[in-house]
Amino acid sequence: MKFELWVLNLFYLLKSLNSCYNITIMEKEKPDFIWSICGHQNIVNFLQQSIKNKNLAHAYLFVGSNSVGKEAVAKEFMASVFCETKDGHIPCGECPHCSQIKRGLHPDVYFVEKTVDEKTGKAKKDIVIEQIRDLKNRLSQGTLMNSYKVALIPEVQHLNISAANALLKVLEEPTPKTILILIADNINSLPKTIMSRCQVIKFLPVPEKEIENYLIKECSAFPEEAKKLARLALGRPGSAISFFKNKESLADYQENIRRLFELFSKSIGERFDLIDELIDFETDETLNREKLSAVFSGWQAALRDILLIKSDNEPVVANLDFLPASKKAADQLSFKRLKNILNLIDQAKVFFRQNVNSKSVLENLIINL
Repeated sequence: MKFELWVLNLFYLLKSLNSCYNITIMEKEKPDFIWSICGHQNIVNFLQQSIKNKNLAHAYLFVGSNSVGKEAVAKEFMASVFCETKDGHIPCGECPHCSQIKRGLHPDVYFVEKTVDEKTGKAKKDIVIEQIRDLKNRLSQGTLMNSYKVALIPEVQHLNISAANALLKVLEEPTPKTILILIADNINSLPKTIMSRCQVIKFLPVPEKEIENYLIKECSAFPEEAKKLARLALGRPGSAISFFKNKESLADYQENIRRLFELFSKSIGERFDLIDELIDFETDETLNREKLSAVFSGWQAALRDILLIKSDNEPVVANLDFLPASKKAADQLSFKRLKNILNLIDQAKVFFRQNVNSKSVLENLIINL
């Protein structure tokens, strides 16, 4: 009897050990997501959980300021949807799907962006209806790698009216195993009908400390440099990473800030010299608008610093290299004038969206500074 009891106890012990072993194996085989993303942890967790639970929406709309991380998250999300790994990190970077996505050759991934006019050689100002019709046709076909089909539209705000209506039909009649990822920096520029058919995900600025830590850990930046660039980025990891990896872009940014401070003390006639510095009359007008939009964003950051100093909030100033100039401007410029300049810059950006000539926009701004 004792022997039978001993055998029975041994049986349950072995069963228990075997059960534990099986659980361990299952947990080990459970894939881990490794996304190289700075911040946005709630969004990352949500998207990863959607993949795990196979609860993917037909269309997502990522909204947030430029360089905040929308496209970086979209690409990691897309790669993870396709990745075939079962017992490693996702995306693995090695399976056929990951390899082709990395090289930009995946047959079931489509990018819809502004194209170049074959006659003029210049970039078109809008995404046109023919591009969306072509996308609809591709999405309706079978997959070449027995997987999802994913379409990424990085600047969906550039759809013209006809293209927007065509995209709406694509969203209203979703095809199986198809995901559309729309990316926009301004939610107000999109038709509400498109927004209502997407899962809208809003990207907020990333805390300065998170950007600083990312630069140190992932980019091997020195602590002082990381702190400076994180402050300068104003919650946009993409800007901080770009400034770190491309010193020329940082130099251009600082040069544009210097130009603004010089403008405050120049006459109207002297200010017009700036037009020839910032506008290339032989290049694409679209490129001029993009360049000036970047310049104006830098000016807004500098004006923010001046307002902070006037409000006794100097510790959170972003452009530390221009602190003396910012203090001088804070003494010279009134709150009313600073507010007026910021309104003029906002208006200039609206003019760009309305395709107003870049020279006219810049002239209007510098005259009224």
